[in-house]
Amino acid sequence: FIGLLMADITKRQQRTSYSISILEKTKFINKPTFIIAGWWLADILVLQRGKENKLVQFAYYTEEKELVKYKRSGFELYYLPQQDEFNDLRFKKIFTTKYALPF
Repeated sequence: FIGLLMADITKRQQRTSYSISILEKTKFINKPTFIIAGWWLADILVLQRGKENKLVQFAYYTEEKELVKYKRSGFELYYLPQQDEFNDLRFKKIFTTKYALPF
């Protein structure tokens, strides 16, 4: 049984660790890639400052017409865990997995 402070610290450490692992994977991407990051976006943007792969773009959530545009422009489209569900929920439609794959 841990207190609220320790629970918050642990949660932040886990978020940071996961975000770093995502950024490590994006280092080796060599084609235009778009990733729906959802709630991970803020952590990723802070941690990648000055070290980002210019071929990789992250977004919070993205509507269907934007995904179509990226797909037609030759981007690989991905989403982070559960962000397909939340992206669909955000726009009240089911379409994310039609265009993007799990990262």
